[in-house]
Amino acid sequence: MFGAVFLVLVLGMQVHELRKYKSEVTRVKAFPRAGQWMPAVDLVSTSGDSVTIGETDIGRAQILIAFNTTCEFCRETIPVWQRVTDSLSRDARGRFDVVWISGSSWEATRSYMARHSIRATVAKMPSEKMLRVYQIRGVPLTIVLDRWGRVAYFHASKFAKQADVDSLFAAAYQAAAADSTLNSVASLDP
Repeated sequence: MFGAVFLVLVLGMQVHELRKYKSEVTRVKAFPRAGQWMPAVDLVSTSGDSVTIGETDIGRAQILIAFNTTCEFCRETIPVWQRVTDSLSRDARGRFDVVWISGSSWEATRSYMARHSIRATVAKMPSEKMLRVYQIRGVPLTIVLDRWGRVAYFHASKFAKQADVDSLFAAAYQAAAADSTLNSVASLDP
């Protein structure tokens, strides 16, 4: 009898550990991670212009803001995202490309932009596949990429604290300051 109770306890602990492991694996697969490479992708903006993400010039970084028009947390985050967009767009050295990526239809996106006075480059991924490659599975999501399309930072929720916004700015400036050699970027690995 004691052996059976012991076996049940051991199995229960193993199941608990496996559930924690599965949860961690799911979390890692659900979001981009620092150091992960993203491919260069050509998008079309709401104004019809071509926008390339995942690759930019030396000394530049890209900030991607993923949203959809039905997400309440995205709507609550618009003022913060707009301040980030305005601030980085005014950078005297022009080191930042900020691209908002909508997961909604063109019509809904344009209406949403007007309704919320969004002043930004807004584009859509060319396919569901590219949304998955960039691991845009949930919104709100903010990603900072270095010039090679390597993830320097991500934030997967609304910005609740100023410290979260500060970490976004710090990551953007660090990604833009990365040396022009691939070896220097390797130091960004966690």
